[in-house]
Amino acid sequence: MGLVLLPLVVAWMAGAVYAVSIWYSIFSGHTPLPYSLAVLMLACAGALAYAWRGLSRFKDRNKVGAFEIPLFLLLNRRAMLVFALAAAVRYFEWDSALLSHGPALSFMLAFATSAGTLAGSLYAGVFVARQGIEITY
Repeated sequence: MGLVLLPLVVAWMAGAVYAVSIWYSIFSGHTPLPYSLAVLMLACAGALAYAWRGLSRFKDRNKVGAFEIPLFLLLNRRAMLVFALAAAVRYFEWDSALLSHGPALSFMLAFATSAGTLAGSLYAGVFVARQGIEITY
């Protein structure tokens, strides 16, 4: 199963690196430091909220498949769509014409989906153990 999960994890890691590069462009630009740090803190909060929401979906279950939670998070179509739209807005520079906080919004959405997906999928084993959910193979 590692042959399936590893490329997905690497792809989401590349997405997180791209999101951080968006934040670096915000940070290194003419924006004040408090604005850049506030954007980073909101993105981290969004990532934690996304991971918590994804994991809480399995809270009431008694049994889950061995890789059901990581695959659910790593192959979530909505997260992929949100990340792709945020990356496209930043890459094609559509944000300057639409709104002044476009780069910050692109970073927050891209980082929240990529880091939240990684955090949720890597924390899935601990979550299953703490909730007392049985793993089936």
